[in-house]
Amino acid sequence: MIVNKLRRRLPAREWDITVVDRDDEHRYQPGYQV
Repeated sequence: MIVNKLRRRLPAREWDITVVDRDDEHRYQPGYQV
């Protein structure tokens, strides 16, 4: 959710998104809450 807010404030060329997860399987979905 933080990335969603930040992406509106920064031009796309100024950021990268890195997902750090200790599990081998990652279940990311936009808006997905754990």
